[in-house]
Amino acid sequence: MNHFPKLSSALFAGPSALLRRARASSFPPPAIVTPDEVLVEDPREMKVTRVDSETECRLQITGALDVHSAPEIRAVFDAVVAAKRPLVVLELDGLIMLDSSGVGAIVSLFKRVKASGGHVVVKGVQAQPLAVCKLLKLDRVFGL
Repeated sequence: MNHFPKLSSALFAGPSALLRRARASSFPPPAIVTPDEVLVEDPREMKVTRVDSETECRLQITGALDVHSAPEIRAVFDAVVAAKRPLVVLELDGLIMLDSSGVGAIVSLFKRVKASGGHVVVKGVQAQPLAVCKLLKLDRVFGL
């Protein structure tokens, strides 16, 4: 005895029968987004704001610093190192996620600035990025 006659007949009827049934169903059509509509930004998307003065470079990083955004931040860090400011301040209070690629980028910046006689200050680390820094004992290095 077949307890699911509609399902089994649809499965054996082939894809075109399934498509006809899907079109005839009461589900609303998918929403279509036009380019003119404002889309909600992904909070995980990394954003960097850089403010330079004669003695320092201040970077505010928000979003996720991960394998996808690490190449972008490395380019920013390269420019910061090339500027040769004696003080680099990383404001990470808006950073919501940090993975090993992001850690590698920050450690690389720290080493290169220190090698050129400068100093890096890391501020505002919290939540998951702070847990990663503590796990790797970077809280001691960065003075968190």
